[in-house]
Amino acid sequence: MGAYLVQIHCQQWEKSQRGEPYASLRHGHPDRTAIRPIQQLPHIPLGNGQQLRLDIHGDDRPSALYPDGRFRLKKVGGLGWQLDRVLFYQQQDGAVCLRHSSGEFDQWQLHDGWLQYRYQQRYRVEESDALYWLYEQVVINLAYFPDSHGQQHIFIENTPGRVIEDNDPGCQ
Repeated sequence: MGAYLVQIHCQQWEKSQRGEPYASLRHGHPDRTAIRPIQQLPHIPLGNGQQLRLDIHGDDRPSALYPDGRFRLKKVGGLGWQLDRVLFYQQQDGAVCLRHSSGEFDQWQLHDGWLQYRYQQRYRVEESDALYWLYEQVVINLAYFPDSHGQQHIFIENTPGRVIEDNDPGCQ
């Protein structure tokens, strides 16, 4: 049974927190860490003998747009499962597809090495008493293991097979 190992680092801030000292604090956060013990991570069956282990760090605040927080897994027809901008193919072990802010797609086979996908975005949030822009810096580290055990230190002991940066210029 194969396992996707997904580690997400998310930082969220409002427009008033774009300058110093907030920017320096954001740059001090790591973009990868050791995984908590695999047995402690949520085990999400994806079908076809695959599972997903999810390790989230940082912010995931609920809003009117995302009442349950940002990072939720959803089924995408017969293709597979989607988590944020990542599609996990159900019929192809270790294959993922990334959706960029431009609408373009990028595919990667995790058997060729783990992947780090970095992006920034902003979106409008309407609360009952406020209207504001919420900015996000997200790093998604993805690995695949043919067995379900994984490696706790994969993201800190090995360099990624590929790094993809997708930054919205309006978020700087």
